[in-house]
Amino acid sequence: MEAAVVKRASKSKRGAPKPIGFDMPELPKELIERLLGALTEGGPMPPGEISPADKLEAAFQDFLDLDEPKERDKAADEVISHLSDQLDQFRVDANGGNPRARDSLKRFHARLDLAVADEEIHPANLILLGKIMWTAQLPVSDDLREFVGEAMGGDAALAPENTEHVAKLALRAVERIDDPFELYDAVSSNMAAFPTKFRIALATSLVAARKSVVRMAAVGFVVHPEEQLARAVIKTFPFSAPPTAAEDAVVDRLTRVAAWLAPGRLELAEAAFAAMRSGPRATPVAAKTDVQFLASSHDGSGSNSMMACVKSGKRFAILSVLIKSQGVTEVLRYGDLGRGDADRLMGLMGSSSPVLNIGADGAAELLALALGRNISAGSPPPFRLVQFCEAVGWAELRPDPSSANQVCERLLADSPVAKGARRTQTGICDNPYVESWFEAGEAVGELLRATKSRKLAADKLLREYLPSRRPFWARLCATSALVFRRRAGAPNAAWEEFALVGRDIASETPIERIPLMVQIAARSAAVFFDRP
Repeated sequence: MEAAVVKRASKSKRGAPKPIGFDMPELPKELIERLLGALTEGGPMPPGEISPADKLEAAFQDFLDLDEPKERDKAADEVISHLSDQLDQFRVDANGGNPRARDSLKRFHARLDLAVADEEIHPANLILLGKIMWTAQLPVSDDLREFVGEAMGGDAALAPENTEHVAKLALRAVERIDDPFELYDAVSSNMAAFPTKFRIALATSLVAARKSVVRMAAVGFVVHPEEQLARAVIKTFPFSAPPTAAEDAVVDRLTRVAAWLAPGRLELAEAAFAAMRSGPRATPVAAKTDVQFLASSHDGSGSNSMMACVKSGKRFAILSVLIKSQGVTEVLRYGDLGRGDADRLMGLMGSSSPVLNIGADGAAELLALALGRNISAGSPPPFRLVQFCEAVGWAELRPDPSSANQVCERLLADSPVAKGARRTQTGICDNPYVESWFEAGEAVGELLRATKSRKLAADKLLREYLPSRRPFWARLCATSALVFRRRAGAPNAAWEEFALVGRDIASETPIERIPLMVQIAARSAAVFFDRP
């Protein structure tokens, strides 16, 4: 293939545009190997005491100042790693309700769009940036992807004669990975900066691979967030290999993730995978007993986590699931740990918020409800949720679309108070689980901008903002009630209060008669007035 020629005009390094040529199959070898190593190292912090926003801006400017990518460049590795760390931290802060972090990310995206339009960034570095942003769970713009696609040769690069090159490109620098979940993460992040057509070509080439670990990794694209890409992969699977006993392991995972898909993609997957199995499905393996489950409280953004500690012989693995309003968003695994390391890690994970030991059934209920929200939000869960289910020995995990009110009523069905009049509990307001429950964000800031006191702000929130947020807070109460009710050993007495309050919030009970909602309004006003 002929080399693509791209102009790069750096604002930080004046001069005539410099033509750059590279051969498509060789591009990832230079940059992906370097990135995989660089992202494991910490980068330098800018000197002096400067604001977090200035740190992000400085980190991005250092990235813009990078020269053309080289095979080995430790200084560039540090710049890339530092930018990755900064973006990830700002994403976490923004999700936690920090308005300055949200504003800083907006400015970053605007500055990035300008840099792409002005051709300030070498295409190879743009691919690195796409990987960084994907890993940090930040959106990759269409303009960035279009520029990378043109640099790769446009549609001509996807011609039939280049099929072999595309297949090599998909697996370049990740060929030695023998874990399908790690392989999927690597490939999907490596291709994040490519246009949809390129990513479809790369992903479908994995489906057609002969190595079983590669085909297992390709299953992850069935739950990829981009609909067009996921559908292309689903349609490719039935024609990729004949039904065999060995292929049934791939079909098992395909069947598992198909249940987590929203309508439309679900029917397509069921039809595509139906004829792939060579024989009846084997008897599911019994659930493992050497598993300890912990669930954390919700923070004010609605996020909470669930952890599983799995014992195998004398070693341990810890898996953590991050659950947000839209469902399961992230799964992490830490394997081959000794008892001491496992205990320290579990303690560290529970240091930021209260946690409870819960039974396996309660853990499954909690995740099923989260999957129900994944489906309603049209946001598939991460592929690593399969790894979690297999590690704890769950043969299947079906989404539960139950509403908050339905969860509360289900929990209260055997409780004496459920048969009495509705009543709101006040003890819940003193529970450590609700200490971080408050509202923040752009909408709240805009609403309270002109208020003169905390009391007026709290009243305004209670009357004008919180009524529309009742489903959100009802869900937090319902899932908290579930965690307390399913505590390992014996239920925590607080479950009844959370269920009752959740039921009230989900009902037509006047909001000013619900102490928890009054407290949330007051805390939100206090946070707004105490902001730096």
